[in-house]
Amino acid sequence: HFYYPASTLILGWFYLQVLRNFIKPVYILAILFIFITYSIINSIFIQGLFEFASLVASIEALIVFLFSVAFFTKVMVEAKITKLVSEPLVWINSALLFYYAGNFFYYSFFNLRLLASKEIALLAIKFFGFLNLVLYLVISIGFLMVNKKPVKILQG
Repeated sequence: HFYYPASTLILGWFYLQVLRNFIKPVYILAILFIFITYSIINSIFIQGLFEFASLVASIEALIVFLFSVAFFTKVMVEAKITKLVSEPLVWINSALLFYYAGNFFYYSFFNLRLLASKEIALLAIKFFGFLNLVLYLVISIGFLMVNKKPVKILQG
């Protein structure tokens, strides 16, 4: 109940910087404010502190997915990057897109899986672990690219 709002705020700040001059900051801030407000309401009235916050996690995954798609839209519309594979933010954003798109379904059906069977729950946990592995490997590639080339995408 505390992790998802915190991670969304951090990723929201990241996308606020990255999507500057493409999406008005007030829209991103409004989305973050609404999400944090819903997270608090969810914790108090819908899913208590002792239940997995699958609704909040699903909404977070959807928000990050949309921010990620907006970033790729910005990259394509501006057409400033000549070689996408050399751009660190493209790697990092790709990792976030893949991870949160996959985990949207993981989070959405989490509580149902627990009721279904132990085998389905274990399979889902393995899938989640695989997505985590891919996330950090692709982000690592993005960090390695930073040493090779300065990041130009933030220079509006």
